[in-house]
Amino acid sequence: MREILKNFILKLNPKIMRIFLFVYHTFLVLRYRKRFSSFIEFRGIELKVGKDVSIFPSLYRGTYERFELDMLLGYAFKNTTCFWDVGANIGIYSILFAKKHPGWKIYAFEPNNEVEILLRENIAKNLSQNIEIVPLALSDKASSAVLKLNRHRAGGNNLIDSARNSSGVLEVMTAKGDELVALNKILRPDFIKIDCEGHELEILIGLRDTIFHYKPIISIEILKDNWINQNRLALFIINLNELVKMYGNAIFIKNNKSFSITHLGLEDLDNSLQTLILGLI
Repeated sequence: MREILKNFILKLNPKIMRIFLFVYHTFLVLRYRKRFSSFIEFRGIELKVGKDVSIFPSLYRGTYERFELDMLLGYAFKNTTCFWDVGANIGIYSILFAKKHPGWKIYAFEPNNEVEILLRENIAKNLSQNIEIVPLALSDKASSAVLKLNRHRAGGNNLIDSARNSSGVLEVMTAKGDELVALNKILRPDFIKIDCEGHELEILIGLRDTIFHYKPIISIEILKDNWINQNRLALFIINLNELVKMYGNAIFIKNNKSFSITHLGLEDLDNSLQTLILGLI
């Protein structure tokens, strides 16, 4: 029934979709308003989520990215793995892997200082001593950028080229992943998770040399709705296919099903959340 409803919603007219999402968002805020500031249990860790209704319900029910997490947490990584959690948000991935693999070194990249407060609280609550917060946004160059804030969905913050006014934005520092590795500022990654709301293309460009030389395992979110510019989306798909060719194949996760692929087409994407994992097979 849930899949039927989900498919129905995805086919709605955009205007009707916006109305539906507004009503649904309001319902979720009212339903969970007393729990936003409390810690909730998820897969054996405790998290304070805040007023983020895009992830709170699935975390509360224990269904958040269940398929991806089952696959990645069940994989036999080496004990000395270095994990880059790019777009760490409140620390879900960082803390889960810190608990399962206390010998790892984990870098949690989170440029939003408001979200960083929750991230630090969650790290402290779970006694995750092997996580280091990196308050930078990875990109294709070291500079500064504007982070457009989503007040209802912290995980929905995204980097933009410029802002006409200062309302709802935050200036953040950016870094190129390859330069961080080349300058020995942090350890090179064996495993990278990327979830950055449409900025994944620039992150991959900034990590091109590191990926080519070391072929880390990469888990990258693909959400078609994040890509307003279709030319950038097409370029992103081209870059992903170059990686798939380099690695030989990839796992594509869609609607809680996984597929082994050697090519990703634009027609394979819909408006649901999908994940591409490289280097796991």
